[in-house]
Amino acid sequence: MKNDKTTLGSIIVRYSLVIILGLFNLEIFYFIFRPLTIHGSYYLLGLFTNPLLIGDTIIFLGQSFEIINACVIGAAYYLLFILFMGIQKINLKKRIYLILGSFATLYVFNILRIVFLIAIFRAPHFEAIHWIFWNVISTAFVVVIFIGMIRIFNVSEIPFIKDFQFLYKSTKCTKKKKSKD
Repeated sequence: MKNDKTTLGSIIVRYSLVIILGLFNLEIFYFIFRPLTIHGSYYLLGLFTNPLLIGDTIIFLGQSFEIINACVIGAAYYLLFILFMGIQKINLKKRIYLILGSFATLYVFNILRIVFLIAIFRAPHFEAIHWIFWNVISTAFVVVIFIGMIRIFNVSEIPFIKDFQFLYKSTKCTKKKKSKD
């Protein structure tokens, strides 16, 4: 019985955090990662050339590139957060490492993506390349990060399944008890 209360408490806390972070239109992710993304991209470009940074805009070879929220990929960070919060049977320390490790990996990938796209902005078919990075490669990378992290940290559980099974069994037992009365 105590284990059931602990599991239910864990579900409530984890999914409450997911809902709270999602309530504000992912602003917490943009608040944290927008300045990091802008400055990280600027400094990485600065290793190869002399860009200029004005607010949220990087000027590179006379072309302006404004880093908007879509460039920060806040939804990808949120998706990784949701997936790792949906795993029931891991301790808090491992969950934090999973989330921070996946965020760090995604951040590095995103900086490299932005710098690459800025570097090839004059290339033919730039819009097609940008679309492929935005819609295909970024999505695939989130999947690869998730799978990589669960393998590195030896997590065998599929997100949400144990939670749904627990909740289903809990409601099934409650119905049986009521029908016996």
